[in-house]
Amino acid sequence: GLGVINADKCIFRYPDSNTISQVRLPIKISNCKFYNLFNFVPTETLSLEAVNCDFYNSSTNTRVIFDTNSLSGLTSKLLWYFKNCSFYDYTTQTSLGIIRSSGALNALAEVIVEGNKLYGCTGAVFVNVGAANNNFIALGNSDVTNSGVTLRFVDTTTKPLMVKNNDFIKDVGNISERPTGNQRYVGMQYYLSDTNSIQMWDGSAWNRLNFPVNATTAVKGLVSQATTQANSAATDVAGIVTDFNALLSKLKTAGVVA
Repeated sequence: GLGVINADKCIFRYPDSNTISQVRLPIKISNCKFYNLFNFVPTETLSLEAVNCDFYNSSTNTRVIFDTNSLSGLTSKLLWYFKNCSFYDYTTQTSLGIIRSSGALNALAEVIVEGNKLYGCTGAVFVNVGAANNNFIALGNSDVTNSGVTLRFVDTTTKPLMVKNNDFIKDVGNISERPTGNQRYVGMQYYLSDTNSIQMWDGSAWNRLNFPVNATTAVKGLVSQATTQANSAATDVAGIVTDFNALLSKLKTAGVVA
């Protein structure tokens, strides 16, 4: 059976050296404190709701604390919801994440993190989201101690809903501050102060929004102004041809003529 379903105002304390994985937790936990939870790796489809809980870590283990990847090929929806929780001193989860839902077969896994706060989690990945998981929502989470906490995506496919998570992902700045690697996701927008423009990541490049494309013979678009051409003073046909070819060359360089 599922065991305890709800837990409120409880303390779950594990030793600093804890290496025991949990395959079950109460489905709904509220106002609880967890010390040194090694990792929660359910072997069956178990949803989880954690509200107003505190998670403390004093261990050096690098294991993912909450991991949906143990579930191979979900056949029904799984929801993990963390709201107004606090995470303390997770400093070794710098790659796989404190919460992970990156399995290739976990398209039905949904992770929502809302209003959570992280303290002293130096360089940690808060949530690691995979290419198959298009059900990730992050709302108003914060890295309170400015410890370099990030969110991890697959930058060619992941399409999360992100609102007010600026502590984790910078969305305004110069080109050197622009997100790179797995801090990007398809559809991410960034205000580039170098050019005063809004850009969007499409999975392979940053594209300037609302900016005309270069004109082609088939597409209307942006061209440059041609350099000046002096009035012709030709006195014969050969001179007119020379002046005309000079003008034609400048129009081609400017993109006016193909």
